[in-house]
Amino acid sequence: MMDLPIDLKRCDISLNGDLDPGRNIPVVPKSHEGVLTERELVDHKDQRVKFSSWLLNFGKSPDKDKGYSEYTVYSDAYRMAKFDKWVWIEGDGYRYPPDEVSNVRESWIDTDNAVLRIPKQESSKNVGNWTVSLTERTATAVERWKDEHQLYGRYTNSHLLWLTSQGNPYRSKSLRWLLHQLCDEAGVETGNRSMSWYTIRHSVGTLMTKERDLAVTKSQLRHKAPKTTMKYNQVPVEDHRDALDKMG
Repeated sequence: MMDLPIDLKRCDISLNGDLDPGRNIPVVPKSHEGVLTERELVDHKDQRVKFSSWLLNFGKSPDKDKGYSEYTVYSDAYRMAKFDKWVWIEGDGYRYPPDEVSNVRESWIDTDNAVLRIPKQESSKNVGNWTVSLTERTATAVERWKDEHQLYGRYTNSHLLWLTSQGNPYRSKSLRWLLHQLCDEAGVETGNRSMSWYTIRHSVGTLMTKERDLAVTKSQLRHKAPKTTMKYNQVPVEDHRDALDKMG
């Protein structure tokens, strides 16, 4: 595991020296110890280094290349760290770009049983192998794609199941672009609504809870705490009443 705390001076970021010698701008404070896995710490550190660097160089006025003072970034960094920790503990843990999408291999897909099996070392939560159910329709589409994608040269030396048209793995930006392209093709207006892969995940959780129960949703979305799944319990009162009536 990384030795905490980590500050910007350990991350090869040049500073102006405005801070007192005994103060350093935190990237990952000591208070995060034991909260994140090693993989999550690495990802979070990289994000925070980029963000802090942006604040220092452009944050105050990006058009004029004017950043905030080191004192301001120093204070904000501690507040952000405190908020991050609260979100991880009270929410659904650490979130970062969906590596499972960009790294998925053919061997992970079991189309016969309509499941996706993600190995522990590739799972974003990194706490065990993750088996995700697929619809029969999705399994059939993936089976056809496994045969088709071998015809494209960009897959010749790649074990990945999906690559962009330029032959690169999908990342957050390209996945977001893809989602909006799909919405445009389907005639779904995205201008006045929040549209992201996370909103789709939330919708799936809500519908799954309505069709089945919270236990199934918790397993499918891989929540650690039951209270996290409770936010998907948006089943109409009428449905609760119908269930009670059927129970007699």
